[in-house]
Amino acid sequence: MTDSTESPDLTRRGGLTRLKEGTYGGLFAACAAITLLTTAAIFVTLLSDAVVFFRSIPIAEFLTGTNWSPNPAGGGQ
Repeated sequence: MTDSTESPDLTRRGGLTRLKEGTYGGLFAACAAITLLTTAAIFVTLLSDAVVFFRSIPIAEFLTGTNWSPNPAGGGQ
């Protein structure tokens, strides 16, 4: 004896469900893009500030120096 009863097709989706899923997919893709752009902007900002800093202070002096001067221009508080 074979069981000839088939389960109903549960994978069929209506148009509204496809529209909602597509909208959510687009929303998640937009959030991912915003996250990547924000991270890239932070990286560029930090890198540009570091380049300016290391033009005035050599990296070897920064890493091995023993004099810590947070305000090299003076102006004691």
